[in-house]
Amino acid sequence: MPPIDRRDFITWLGATAAVAGTARAHAADLQPTPLYAITPGGGSVPNGAPCVGGDGALYGTFMHGGSGGLGLLYRLTLEGTYTELAGLVYQQGLGVSASSPCSLAEDGALWSSTMFGGAPGNGTLMRWSAADGLRFLLPGGGEPGAPALLRARLQLDGPWLYGLADSRVGGGGSCLYRSRLVHPRRTEVLFEPDVHSTGACRSGPLRLPDGTLVFTTTRVLDRGGALLRLDPRRGSVELLHAWRSSAPRGELLLDAEGWLWGVVTAHRGRHLGQVWRFHLQRRRMQRVHAFTGGEDGAYPCGGLTRHADGSLWGLTNGGGDPVMPRGTVYRIGVDGGYAVVHRFSEGDPCGYSPLEALCAAPDGSMVGTTDSGGAHGLGAFFRLAY
Repeated sequence: MPPIDRRDFITWLGATAAVAGTARAHAADLQPTPLYAITPGGGSVPNGAPCVGGDGALYGTFMHGGSGGLGLLYRLTLEGTYTELAGLVYQQGLGVSASSPCSLAEDGALWSSTMFGGAPGNGTLMRWSAADGLRFLLPGGGEPGAPALLRARLQLDGPWLYGLADSRVGGGGSCLYRSRLVHPRRTEVLFEPDVHSTGACRSGPLRLPDGTLVFTTTRVLDRGGALLRLDPRRGSVELLHAWRSSAPRGELLLDAEGWLWGVVTAHRGRHLGQVWRFHLQRRRMQRVHAFTGGEDGAYPCGGLTRHADGSLWGLTNGGGDPVMPRGTVYRIGVDGGYAVVHRFSEGDPCGYSPLEALCAAPDGSMVGTTDSGGAHGLGAFFRLAY
């Protein structure tokens, strides 16, 4: 998401006036430390939050940049050592433009996807391991009807890989599919939504303890969306909740009490973003926090991340600093209380305008990325100890 522009600043001014006198955040402003300043050619447009590898380092992808200019896979230690593991290049049969965060398989391999490239040019699955290096695989063999333009974090479940795609080879819309890890050519499309009613697949799939999958869809221009659950064994799809003027964003998270958490944005500024939770058994939807555009933030840019203490953390791309709003880090405690942990500004050494979601590091800190500012003006990875 781009930095907040002048129109957003005007919106913030109006929102601040409307909510003057409201309670401020309950947590002190914690100062994140720069972990790695992104350099020219070092990557741009991160895909979600990185995942934690078996060695405790963080692994992730950028859609653009890198040694080949068309995306990369990276490794980042908590000491700030950044390594490009593989740069994506334009070459026949290879994938380009990494389009999903990394997912860690039981054998230690990292799985992701690309939006383009591959034999038919419609995207690939991407597998990396220290032993085998980088491999590109075509779901469904790239045959007509196979998933194309892959996106969102992959869900690895035993022998299966579940993912989302924006279209299908030879025609067709967005879909949820699954492939066998050992043989991705064996791919099955499980669900293809009606983009005119529920919208296109947006985030997920997230596997629940009962083996079902939950995911979201979003209509064009954020005019609405839906929360759905799919049973892969029966092939049935259940509508859990529909939004009329809000659109879900970011990944979903399930807590120990059966609440599914996420965030939404709105069409044409109907609101400045909300945090929601939905109880799967009670079929109950709750709005946990509505962003005002003031010091509490605006425009949530990714899903929530669970901290070791049970609290949930997230990022906004706007709001926060009273002089020039450039985003926030926020926390929702186990008691449901909302608090801003940090407000970004243009002079922040960690940069400003955070992107995507946070990663819970093994040492208890939270790691995220910004889109602008920092040592090279291109954003940075930052680390926040709590």
